[in-house]
Amino acid sequence: MAIIKAIGRTSKSSAGMRNSIEYIMNPVKTTYKETLEDGTIRETRLIDFNGPLTVGDDLSYFSAHKSFMEQKQVWNKTDGKQYYHNVISFPPNGEVTPYDVMEIAQQFVDKYLSDFQTVIAVHLDKDTLH
Repeated sequence: MAIIKAIGRTSKSSAGMRNSIEYIMNPVKTTYKETLEDGTIRETRLIDFNGPLTVGDDLSYFSAHKSFMEQKQVWNKTDGKQYYHNVISFPPNGEVTPYDVMEIAQQFVDKYLSDFQTVIAVHLDKDTLH
């Protein structure tokens, strides 16, 4: 069974939001390496973005943050709480794959956060996928 938690400690600054996006999108945490049947290794970054990305197709923490800030300026939301950070964690029993976790996260965003910009990433650096 998955556990969903809202991280309560978030920043009211643009720099704090940028740091969180950088942490969420960290390639060390989000790069999935799998060995294919022919023995080759495929690396996949398990990150996604929901909402208008106005800085081209380059999905990096910098471009995501820039896009978030552009939208905040459009909607005059540059003050106060800058973002929310949610985590869906799965037990270390191997019942879900990293791709399953990404699909579940995308469904969560589609159902509950479809009106908001979101960065989605699967972290693979712990025993529990999250």
